[in-house]
Amino acid sequence: MRGMDWSEHLDFGPASAYERLPIEACRSEGGRLIVPREGLKRLAFIAFSSMAFAYPAGHLERLAALIDSVEPGSGEALVISSLLVNAAIAAQGVYPLCQDTGTALIYGWKGAGVDSEGASGREAEVGSDAKALAEGAEEAYSSKRLRKSQLGPISALEEKNTGDNLPAMVDISADGGRGFRFLFAAKGGGSSSKFSLSMESPAILDEGRLVRTLESRVAALGPSACPPYTLGVVLGGQSPSQALKILELAVYGLFDSLPASASGDGSFIRCRDWEEK
Repeated sequence: MRGMDWSEHLDFGPASAYERLPIEACRSEGGRLIVPREGLKRLAFIAFSSMAFAYPAGHLERLAALIDSVEPGSGEALVISSLLVNAAIAAQGVYPLCQDTGTALIYGWKGAGVDSEGASGREAEVGSDAKALAEGAEEAYSSKRLRKSQLGPISALEEKNTGDNLPAMVDISADGGRGFRFLFAAKGGGSSSKFSLSMESPAILDEGRLVRTLESRVAALGPSACPPYTLGVVLGGQSPSQALKILELAVYGLFDSLPASASGDGSFIRCRDWEEK
């Protein structure tokens, strides 16, 4: 994409929505940011511990607002109130929001001016970062008694539980600047398997045909994941792998701030009118 940097378009939300965590602080050395290994491990532990028991505030606010828009005593009202009661119970930190506590997914964007530091000194390799983050996820699943649902292959037709909810999927990309940004997600098996990919000709870019295609694809997904349930659609891309990665980041909200139009130079856009359809 003509040298386009994905990281320029990632939207992690306003700084006011974040909280300072009780982890080992980074330090500046020779114009570079030094990130302690134990800090990365602790960050992953806090992330996966929190998301198992608490919804994002915005999701709860939308649920609460829906109560006033549905008929009292209706099925919709029962579902919404049940979700809110479940959230209140889970927030106490004993019973998770869902019995499927998910696959540990970690996306990272590491700036060129960032180094990692382990117990024995400087560690610049991405592998050391991934290992520390995975260890934090493992500790969260063990100490919080979360369901360990990862299966490892024995043969083509046999598999067994890994016993620690690892391996985690850790994807760290190079980034500009002196920051280290992360997206943590616990993706349940039901939602992860609900996607459809096909290579289409430009003929699909017709309003009627695209509407019919989306209607059939969405209807075929079926209900098999816990709320909040986000649907994403990606059109175009230079490869199937690129389209799938953009899709995953988009449903997490990282492309919410994209413009509605572009000059045709390959830049991403967000089609809010089609989201309404």
